[in-house]
Amino acid sequence: MTQLKELLPNLIKATLSTRIITDGLDECEDKDQKQILQELMKLCGDRCKVLISSRDGGHIGKVLRKKKTLAFRDRRSDVDRDIRLYASHTLAGLREEFGDDIIEEIEQAVVKKADGGLGLLSFYTCCTDASLGMFLWVRLVIDSILDCHSISELRNAVTLLPEGLDAA
Repeated sequence: MTQLKELLPNLIKATLSTRIITDGLDECEDKDQKQILQELMKLCGDRCKVLISSRDGGHIGKVLRKKKTLAFRDRRSDVDRDIRLYASHTLAGLREEFGDDIIEEIEQAVVKKADGGLGLLSFYTCCTDASLGMFLWVRLVIDSILDCHSISELRNAVTLLPEGLDAA
């Protein structure tokens, strides 16, 4: 940390414009969050902009309360739409290969897993609602399905998926 405190300001001075992107700060210990946020806020200015992608918690919300923020929970419909578009696009190849009926069956099985076994009617609705905007989870689920080369592999992949996001 000592070396970063010295290195980053010097790097920023050497450039016309700097962007620092930090992800997963919520996974750090509270004391580390606080220290990292303090140091990042010191760097902010005309030549340096900081983007923090994180869940709100610990010191994050307190420090960023006075800063411009975009909370995905406030943009739920946009996030849901984006996840539906992603799912639709990435599963299109499977529909061509295996047919609509099989993919509908697989989608419904994924729904049950994504929803912790409750099984809503629409894959896209459930997947977006259950994921609460968690693109990575949706991507990993779909990627595991896209790697399948037979109907039995598709069904097996869905069987092995964790029961809901909490189990993931």
